[in-house]
Amino acid sequence: MVRVLLVETTRAQSIYEGFGTWPQCRDWIAQVSECVIFGDQFAAIEKRLEMKRLATIQEVQVSLGRLESIGFCRVDS
Repeated sequence: MVRVLLVETTRAQSIYEGFGTWPQCRDWIAQVSECVIFGDQFAAIEKRLEMKRLATIQEVQVSLGRLESIGFCRVDS
């Protein structure tokens, strides 16, 4: 299982969390990312996660409603 945390950096720094398999996480990232993430970038992220480390993807832009619709839950409140 992979834990995904999305942190709002523009205002209140809301934190949303999702748990899933790596393929599910890849799908979530693709759904919420405004920019195109290429296969080699996903491969690098997966390699870091396999080493039980953190991976960061910057510039993800998504509405809070969209996050909730794909299964993320707010965890900061």
